[in-house]
Amino acid sequence: MICCAPEWFEAARLDVVKEQMTQVHVQSKRPILVIGTSHTSAISAGLTIDQRDRVDVVNIATFFDPEGGRNKILHPELTELFVPEHIFCTFGGSEHNVLGLIEAPQPFDFYAPGLPELGEGRVIIPRSLVRADLKRRMRRWLELSRSLQAMFARPIHHLCSPPPFREIDQNAVLPTVFDDILARGIAPAALRWKLHDLHSEIARAHCDEIGIGFIPPPPTAMDAEGFLLTGLWKKDPTHGNAAYGKLVMGQIMEVLHV
Repeated sequence: MICCAPEWFEAARLDVVKEQMTQVHVQSKRPILVIGTSHTSAISAGLTIDQRDRVDVVNIATFFDPEGGRNKILHPELTELFVPEHIFCTFGGSEHNVLGLIEAPQPFDFYAPGLPELGEGRVIIPRSLVRADLKRRMRRWLELSRSLQAMFARPIHHLCSPPPFREIDQNAVLPTVFDDILARGIAPAALRWKLHDLHSEIARAHCDEIGIGFIPPPPTAMDAEGFLLTGLWKKDPTHGNAAYGKLVMGQIMEVLHV
C-alpha cells in the first residue's frame, strides 16, 4: 500500500532541513547567484579567485540533498541564505539528450529550417510533435524560473545548456543513465544539433514569456557548425568543463558590465 506522508510529517521534515542548512550555511551577501542543476558544476569549477568573492553557485540537487543529490525543487530557505543582486539560472538542460542522444529503436528525424533531412530509412516526425514532446519534458525545470521570480525580486537570466558534441572517442564516458541503451549507438550529430537548437528555442520563448533574460552558449565554445569544442567538455561530453565555465562567467560579467 502506498500513501502520502501526513502534512505534519512533511512540515517537520522541512524544519529539520532548514535547521541543518542554517547550521552549515550562513547568509551570503555575494551579489551574484548562479543556481541550477548539473550544469552549474562547470561554472563552479571555472570561477577565478576574484569571482569566488562575488559569486555563489548552487546546485539545488545536492545543496538540499547532500547524500542523495536528488532534490528537484526550490525550498523557501533560499531567500534566507542568499540576498543576491543578480541571478543566473540553469535548470535541467539535458532533455534534448534524453530524447535523442542515443539512437531511437525506430530512427527518426524532423524538419529544421535550413537543414536537410537525414533520410536513410528514418521516420520523419512533424516538428510540432517533437517540439511538444520536448517542451513537456522541460516543463518541470522551466517552471523553476517562475519560482525564482516569486522568491527573488531581482533580475534573472537563464543560461542555455552547452551545445552538443560532434563525435566521441573511446575516452568519452556517457552518463550512466544511458547504459542500458548504449548498444543502439549514438544518434547522428545533425539530429542532436537539431534537438539542442529546438531545446534552446523553447527555453528562449519561455524566458521571453515570463520576462527574464536568455543567454545562449558562448560563441567561442563552438566550432563553425555549432558543436561544442572537444577541449571544453568533460569525459562526459554532455557537460562543459572548467574552461567552458570560464567562458560562461565571461558572459555573466558582460551582462553585468563588469
